[in-house]
Amino acid sequence: MPQVALRTFTLGDCCATKKEMMDWASFGFGILSVVILFLFVDLIIIIFLLWTDCDFVTLLAEKFGKNPATVYKRKVVWLTGASSGIGEALAKQLAKYGAKIVLSARREDELDRVKRECLELNSGLTEQDILVLPLDMVNLASHDQALETILNNFGKVDVLINNAGRYQKGDWHETDVAVDKDLFELNVFSVVNMSRLVVNHFLQTGGGQVAVMSSVAAKIPNPLSGSYSASKHALHGYFSTLRTETYDKNIHATVICPGPVQTRFFTEAFADKPGLTVESRPLMGEVSENRMTPERCAYLALVAMANRINEPWLSKLPLIPLVYANVYFAVIADFIAKFFTPNIIRRMKTTQQP
Repeated sequence: MPQVALRTFTLGDCCATKKEMMDWASFGFGILSVVILFLFVDLIIIIFLLWTDCDFVTLLAEKFGKNPATVYKRKVVWLTGASSGIGEALAKQLAKYGAKIVLSARREDELDRVKRECLELNSGLTEQDILVLPLDMVNLASHDQALETILNNFGKVDVLINNAGRYQKGDWHETDVAVDKDLFELNVFSVVNMSRLVVNHFLQTGGGQVAVMSSVAAKIPNPLSGSYSASKHALHGYFSTLRTETYDKNIHATVICPGPVQTRFFTEAFADKPGLTVESRPLMGEVSENRMTPERCAYLALVAMANRINEPWLSKLPLIPLVYANVYFAVIADFIAKFFTPNIIRRMKTTQQP
């Protein structure tokens, strides 16, 4: 019969087992602490996302960063799309800061109005501090002359804010490619061409700043606006590359991503066929009226620019949480979108113009 070896446990064996149990208990407590800390941080982030109208970095800059009034005082700022909406709000905010402003857009009468109202906001500004420079952005040949006019008046450009652009709305599969071409001519190629001219000026003068108005549509899928979203994605590619190429040249590019703003931007949008606008398509209105004011958007944009934030996100709920989800948790965001997007599209197609 085989012999069975029996082990006799000693006091030392018991002590070793107890030590292992203590180690496991410490390990478990450490894991629990990390989980609790993680949940606490998540709670803080959720509270922040439900309260703020901008990304976390821009919020910190607003509270603790550089004051744009100090940064842009007496700076020469060239602002396109300045006749209405966010552009007009930017012009007025810059006027309050005491900046020298070049106002560009197609409608000269509206630019004159904006100039008058800017001068009323700051008695320290003179007629010579604000230049009205009418400009059709898609006429690329006019950009050189426009820059020369500014240099003749002010001697330099410190900041270029590319705000000109148009929206587009229409089913992806029904949109004529001619609409894509028209949209890219205005939203992308005109912006890039003008920026290259100004950046070359910056290289000669020792630096400067370029800002471009993108959209949260470049960060999250935007139903019924595929062409517009694509044009804004393109801007991120162009200007992120510019930023990396000029780190050592004192040139900074800020790509601003606002959500819906209380302007006529949506009603003046391209539709799905050349020559059509959303105004002529009354069943393609916007769903939500929960939009940021142009004044708040302009202020936050200038805060972000003054603090050289690469990509500020500016919007009221619910878009900021959605942008964070799509950027950092894309799989979850896509899963959520599958449930909500079809209903959103149906509402967008059946809602009258606001």
